[in-house]
Amino acid sequence: MKLVEMMEHKERYRCNVNAFSWREMEIIRDKRVCIIGCGGLGGFIAQALARFGVGHITLVDGDIFRESNLNRQVFATEHSLGHNKAIVCQEALKAINKDTEIKVEPLMLTTLNARKILQDHDLVMDGLDNVEARFIAVKYCKGLGIPFVHGAIGGFYGHVANIFPEDDILQYLYP
Repeated sequence: MKLVEMMEHKERYRCNVNAFSWREMEIIRDKRVCIIGCGGLGGFIAQALARFGVGHITLVDGDIFRESNLNRQVFATEHSLGHNKAIVCQEALKAINKDTEIKVEPLMLTTLNARKILQDHDLVMDGLDNVEARFIAVKYCKGLGIPFVHGAIGGFYGHVANIFPEDDILQYLYP
């Protein structure tokens, strides 16, 4: 979406302009973000990026919604139980922002598919719930030269780290 088109949505993005200029919003609109894990943290990340106006979001998750997700995952509803998290998230994001292109990879990230899934993105964001998959993601992001935003939540605690291709932060967090 070009600047002129964004200006047509002036009211939609009005509050964003308090933090970013219209020109910066145009840059954000052209970015491609991959979110791995669409449950608790990943669902909130996806929702925020779609509302903010990121132009392309890829959702990666091979899991389904279960009853235990209802109390803590934004896209878990009684109607989504048993359905793939990435697909449910995609449908919800379409209702939030029709201008955001949403691609779905309804599978788990592995060493066999990581390169294909992650390539061509500007940023990869961590909504994962296991350390092994995080190490796979960081390894392939490093090889592809893509920054990785790590996030984890447990109970009332959480942490976040920006991991650039030249960094090895994850091995210090999970020795």
